[in-house]
Amino acid sequence: MTLSAQENSSRLRWQHHYGRSRSLLSYPDENLVRFVVPALQQNLIGYNATVLDIGCGSGRHLQFLYEQNIIPLGLDIVNLEKIKARFGNPGPGLIQATAARLPFRTNSLEAALAWGSLHYNSKELTRQMIAEIVRILKPHGLFWGTLRGEADTFFRRMRQTAPGEWEVATPDLETITVSFYSLEEVEALLAGFESFRVGLMQRTLPGQPDKNIAHFYFEAIR
Repeated sequence: MTLSAQENSSRLRWQHHYGRSRSLLSYPDENLVRFVVPALQQNLIGYNATVLDIGCGSGRHLQFLYEQNIIPLGLDIVNLEKIKARFGNPGPGLIQATAARLPFRTNSLEAALAWGSLHYNSKELTRQMIAEIVRILKPHGLFWGTLRGEADTFFRRMRQTAPGEWEVATPDLETITVSFYSLEEVEALLAGFESFRVGLMQRTLPGQPDKNIAHFYFEAIR
């Protein structure tokens, strides 16, 4: 995997982030489950379909996909040894690569997800990543993802670098860009899909009601 200097800097920061025990998440996000299970029941994707988890992190959604008799592929810019250790052998297919240049043929995968990963980029780079996802999906392929909402105050309190873009100043992700989206921006990003539906999930931290965490979440059909 050949990375630019900026991509390599990002890789090192995420490597540090996932070196912390608190970053090793175990359970799938409820809203993703509410997309995937009905898609299987309605035959929108088949059992034994190949689903790519883009920005798979600690592998929590790879485990969920595996339990649904889906063939999971995990892709992340970081070293994936921790996921290999978590699953043992055989485990899910793992690919170290950047989402801006997905190493798959055009129209080759049944489904993909990018849950909690796309918004850790500039808006321009996120557009490139979604264009890549559109490219690799088969006709009528499914894409599930999330983007930080503009109502979020948890991260949108650091240093603003561009409209809707902020630089994180937390110790484990220092200088990482986080982008925040309006509903209209999310819909514009998904305009290359045949159809899509978008929801909003929000919560505050216990004891810190001023820190709002907001994500748009969506299902899009190629």
